Formats: sequence, structure tokens, C-alpha cells
Amino acid sequence: MRIWAVAASTGVLWSVGCARSVREASVADTLGGVDMMAELDFWDQLAAQDAVTNHDALHALLLTFEFLSEEGAVHEGERVGAALQGGADFEAKAGFARSRGWIPAGGTLVADETAQAGWIARAICLEAGIEGGLNMRLFGPVPRYALRELTYERLMGSKSENQALSGLELIATLGRVQDRRTGLVSAPRQDF
Repeated sequence: MRIWAVAASTGVLWSVGCARSVREASVADTLGGVDMMAELDFWDQLAAQDAVTNHDALHALLLTFEFLSEEGAVHEGERVGAALQGGADFEAKAGFARSRGWIPAGGTLVADETAQAGWIARAICLEAGIEGGLNMRLFGPVPRYALRELTYERLMGSKSENQALSGLELIATLGRVQDRRTGLVSAPRQDF
């Protein structure tokens, strides 16, 4: 009887230990506007986060790839729908991310769950035009290979696809991606 109880409690602990952590609120909930001051406040508060939520990651990606702006964003000739302008909510952002292929069509994201490095890497590879090596060319930008490619190109630190990123890690990664897109030489990479 005692062995069964230990085995059952171990199974319960294992299943609880594998769950994503949930934060009470994301920075994008309070500072998710598109005016210049709200954007600066968002980046400032994001840097202080020890783990980025899905909502924060989506908002940061939309700002980085210029899908959100005061003027009404234009990206590669594509006008972003009115749903993303102004105080866009998480569901509108997640729907837009699905339409761009950042998240699989059947995939779901919970706004206040910690964001996984894998889907963020996939979104970056798709938007920055990073084609990757043989595996990524054969299987597409699946999270595992997208993350490996960003690590190889020294754009993102070494992570597993299910790990969370801190605010500083996300900001540093997006900064390096912007430098790569604009042709600027980045400062030497620092791990956080």
C-alpha cells in the first residue's frame, strides 16, 4: 500500500511540475497602447519581468515587426486590420498571429501563461525571413528548428523550446533581429 501511495504522489507532483506558470497580469494589459509613450513604458516594464507572458510576447513581436503603430501600421504593403489598432485585446492579437503562422491554426495560447521560446522563435524566423539549415528547410520553421537556428545565428540564447524567456532576453533577441534586418552590426552577445 505504501509503495502505491508514493507512486501516486510522484505522478501528481510530476503532472503539476510540467504545467506552465501563470502570471497575475501581463505588462501589455496595462501598457499595451500604440502611442510613443505607452510603447516606451511597455519596453521599460517588460525589461523588469523575470518571465514574459504570451500577451507580452505577442505585443512585443507586433511592435518589433511594425504591425502596431500610431499611424496605422503598414508592413510589406499589407495593412493591418482595425482590430489591432488602438487598444487591441489579446484575442485579436492571437488571431492575427495565427493568420501569420506564428501559432498553429489549432493551437491556443493563454494570455497570462509564460511564453515558450519555441513559438517566439518560429514567429521571428517567419517575419525576419530566416530560412535556416537543412532541417528547417525540410520541415519548415517548427519551434524546435527555429529556436536552433536563432541560437546558431547568435540571435537568441541557448534555450529549450518549452522554456520561458525573461523580459531582458526577449528585448535583446528582438534587438539583434532588428540589427540583422537593418544590416547593423550588433554589439557582442551577452547572456542574461
